Amino acid sequence: MSRIKRILVLLGILESGDIDYAFEYKSVAMQHGLEYLDLPDEVNLKNPDFADQYAAASVELAGSEPGKTILAKGEPIVFALTIPRNAPNPKRALELVELILAKDGGLKILEEMGQDTVGPQTYTPGENIPAELQPLMVK
Repeated sequence: MSRIKRILVLLGILESGDIDYAFEYKSVAMQHGLEYLDLPDEVNLKNPDFADQYAAASVELAGSEPGKTILAKGEPIVFALTIPRNAPNPKRALELVELILAKDGGLKILEEMGQDTVGPQTYTPGENIPAELQPLMVK
């Protein structure tokens, strides 16, 4: 079952009152008019500055074979955006990225949809950020 189908099934069960709560992204809760609890950055997996702290938490999950398990450690949930080196139209690609990263553009829309941001910022030091995008980066 796809992630979207799982979310829809879970939301249906939640909205029917058969369960009292579910663990889901804030954006999903907001977009479906559900109540949610805002967790602090120290535990919400949002802020890369807390990566070491997130990694201290782990959970053992069922593996792909009976009796096998997987240890999953906490880590920041980050979304990436890039312009490929061989983009067919790099100028338009740069304009699109500027629109997405603009505080009054794409970032505002993301926030309104419940997708909190801590950026834009680079996740790896020394990344090659186009000069036009440097002013949009969070220092």
